[in-house]
Amino acid sequence: FCAKIKKGAIQGLVFCCQGKVALLEKEACTPELLGRIFSNPQLCLSTHDSKPVYAALDCLEGRPAGMGDAIQFDAMLAAYLLNPSSASYEWKRLSEEYQVGIPALQGVPEPWEELAQQAALLPGLEEKLREQIEQNQQTALLRDIELPLARVLAHMESVGFDVDEQRIREYGAAIEGQLVEMQRQVYEAVGYEFNINSPKQLGEALFDKLGLPHGKKNKSGYSTSADVLEGLRYAH
Repeated sequence: FCAKIKKGAIQGLVFCCQGKVALLEKEACTPELLGRIFSNPQLCLSTHDSKPVYAALDCLEGRPAGMGDAIQFDAMLAAYLLNPSSASYEWKRLSEEYQVGIPALQGVPEPWEELAQQAALLPGLEEKLREQIEQNQQTALLRDIELPLARVLAHMESVGFDVDEQRIREYGAAIEGQLVEMQRQVYEAVGYEFNINSPKQLGEALFDKLGLPHGKKNKSGYSTSADVLEGLRYAH
């Protein structure tokens, strides 16, 4: 299935089963019907990018327990596991990468045509992805880690999560104390106070005052890039 989502709400659904496409327009997507669909794990629904769907379901009033249990495969997450460095997991690109043709559809209203094509593509794409996921022994990773994590992240984004405000303030104060002490140690080692965040002043302290090894000096002074500083880790 594929969902049309706008402002975090489901505006319609497209289902594809055995080569047939069914549309559920906005008026039909009542909380009651969505609850009956998405809380039924026996439906074994597949989609592309489940997180926005989970987030939209989270916002429904009176949602039943197990809302979202019906979603049991995510083509985008599967493609990510197979190729984590890919620049895009857009469904048309996946169609080309895994050589799954987009079925020709007839009688689909124009506003729904692209979403229907995406839904019709999913069965063939899922078959290819599942085959490779199984070959890579990543089935449990997809089922038990990635898909449930998408659900958790969606809930965090749409509903939020609790934090211990007092503990965060205490931790911030502790970090601030460590920072002050580290600055004191720097000033003591150099012999004077300066702006540590100034590359020019830091370069003068490290290379002119302390005489540490340095690269070529340019118009703006010595380089104090992360690589340079890492190289000085054990030099003083």
